Amino acid sequence: MSRLRAFLTGALVVGMISIVSGSATYAAFFSRTSNDANGTGTGNEIEGGTVDLTDNDLGGAMFTISNMLPTDPPVSSCITVTYNGTLDSVVGLYGAVSGGLAPYLDLTILAGTSSGVFGDCSSFSAIDVLYNGTLDAFPAAFGSIMDPINPWTTGTYDSYKFTFSMHNTPDAQGLSASINFIWEARNL
Repeated sequence: MSRLRAFLTGALVVGMISIVSGSATYAAFFSRTSNDANGTGTGNEIEGGTVDLTDNDLGGAMFTISNMLPTDPPVSSCITVTYNGTLDSVVGLYGAVSGGLAPYLDLTILAGTSSGVFGDCSSFSAIDVLYNGTLDAFPAAFGSIMDPINPWTTGTYDSYKFTFSMHNTPDAQGLSASINFIWEARNL
């Protein structure tokens, strides 16, 4: 047994020395390839597309109308919306309406072209009627009013003319209404 123990101890010591010294068998030949396009190891890149709408209102409201009368002429304002995204998208219009005057206000929205600044409709040329009804019936969600240009690509823009008039009824007296018009782009 002592010879067997000595042999096993010796084999164990030789095995440990081989592991520690790193004397293992390896191939002297090898080859590698990589797909890094520019040789720096960073050539494969993935970037997400964008959906981006802007308008020319500079943070201002299209309408601030005080003491409106049913006999007042219709009041109009124009705005231009531009698409800066990289993904083809469809653009829709909806809004958040509040106030008791909403059922007594008629709203017409036209899509078209304009070279004027925000609010100025003097150069507006209509192409399509997007909405013609009362303010309280204006859609509150995406999908009911879609821009006629769809789909929009980078650099696409459209101008819109909004016109309000009031019903001739005493029920409108002293009431008010507000709306936040919202354009939304969704990629295809």
